[in-house]
Amino acid sequence: ALRVLLYTVCLALFAKATSSFLPLLSAEPRPWDFLCFFIDANVASAGLNLYQPENYQAVAEQLRLDVDPVFHREILETGFKYPPPTALLFYPLSFFELTVANQVWLSAVFLVMILACLSVAALIFRALPGDATAIRYLDCFVLSASLIYALPFRGLGLMHGQTTGLLCVLFALALLHYPKTLAGVAV
Repeated sequence: ALRVLLYTVCLALFAKATSSFLPLLSAEPRPWDFLCFFIDANVASAGLNLYQPENYQAVAEQLRLDVDPVFHREILETGFKYPPPTALLFYPLSFFELTVANQVWLSAVFLVMILACLSVAALIFRALPGDATAIRYLDCFVLSASLIYALPFRGLGLMHGQTTGLLCVLFALALLHYPKTLAGVAV
């Protein structure tokens, strides 16, 4: 009975997440996280210096982006906010026009949330005593998905296209593979 309740809750939470995700795919890209990443990608693909704010302003003008004064000050007048290798994460967005890039990015964020559930499930499963079975792993996955999809940040992370889910996946991989080299790569 408890398992049925857990699976029902998980399906309801996943349905709610999916129903809030689908309208995002057809909506105009939201300012901030995704739009920042899109501009980062276009500055990088143009071969411009990521740390010179004037390059951000030129790319935003070329893309005809209409941004509010706060976005202009915090993003276009600041430049890249991350270590240089991070640009590789955003670079593929430059292959698409804005609307399609937004859809690709949000879909990737949605899939990463599922990977986060799988990663957390692996951590829980590894900690369980007894025989390892596929059913027990599925129970761990449903529990982790219920926990992750119940958290309020999940909706905000998806709506804004944030990379929080990716951090969860990498953290779980680091814990799963400690003390092997792969743990350090994940970190």
